Amino acid sequence: MNGPSYLVGRRCAGGLFALPALGLTGLALTLSCSPASSSPGDEGGTGGSTAGGGSSSGGASGGSGGTQEPPDPSESGAAGKSGSVSFLASPFSFSSPLFRAQFFDEEGGAGCTVEERGACRVTRCADTRRRVSAGTVSYESDERGVVRLLEGENGWYDTAEDLREGGRESFYLGGEEAVFRATGGEVPAFEQRVDFPILPLLEEPATVEGEVAVPNTQPLTLRWSRGVPGMLIAVLPLGSVTVDGQSVSVQCDFDGGDGQGTIPADVMGLLEPGSLVRIAGMARGAVQAGDYAVDLYAGAWALSPDRQYQVTLTIQ
Repeated sequence: MNGPSYLVGRRCAGGLFALPALGLTGLALTLSCSPASSSPGDEGGTGGSTAGGGSSSGGASGGSGGTQEPPDPSESGAAGKSGSVSFLASPFSFSSPLFRAQFFDEEGGAGCTVEERGACRVTRCADTRRRVSAGTVSYESDERGVVRLLEGENGWYDTAEDLREGGRESFYLGGEEAVFRATGGEVPAFEQRVDFPILPLLEEPATVEGEVAVPNTQPLTLRWSRGVPGMLIAVLPLGSVTVDGQSVSVQCDFDGGDGQGTIPADVMGLLEPGSLVRIAGMARGAVQAGDYAVDLYAGAWALSPDRQYQVTLTIQ
């Protein structure tokens, strides 16, 4: 059974990607065309297609069970052998899931410097690790069906196939049982349950039809509802910049159960005026596939309080 295919990223010069990535432990702002890392956002990564606001055809209910914490790095097997898989869906028929996977062996090095800024980490990297394959990677639910990633050349995952009955019309509403699966390659086959979480609602800053402008000259406080402990609140800018000629990513740790989090002013200042930002709630899990420690993320774009619009922030 074949479904529609869509690209999940685009390569920049040198084989890099320029679309947003997700954070390992919370907020991740990927600000430039930068190499991908073993986490969904520390040093950049691949992205998928996203769409603007519109009316939602479904509610959002349920829980976020069936997940587990990412593995302790000291218990992650051979050093440098790692990977991440993330699936980000939408309750809107015009928006394809953003699905990405990346796996690395221990050869090469990231060459990263990390600076702590409040709850955030500013990371500058030049990743040279070799990508490897885990075969076909899929996110599967008995209720919603299967979306799978097809391996491209040299360990890159470029194309996804939506095999769900009804395709984009088969909405995740929150609480569906689901599993990540990989058929195996240099990374052994794996399977791990990570249920789809509830859809978070952004309460502050207030939006009009899901949109709001925010300045990059002051701290930004986000407040949300329907978050649960262990859920990640991830913020993904859709634009890209460089700082002092270097690619930069920013990662902040916001737990969904806290109900709020603040991005410091100096971090906001890294975002260019006119750039767009999206917010998502993510459930997380982890699996050890042979020597490879793999982090897993599944989630949904945040909605306006009336659940009618995806939230988009415009940086001023």
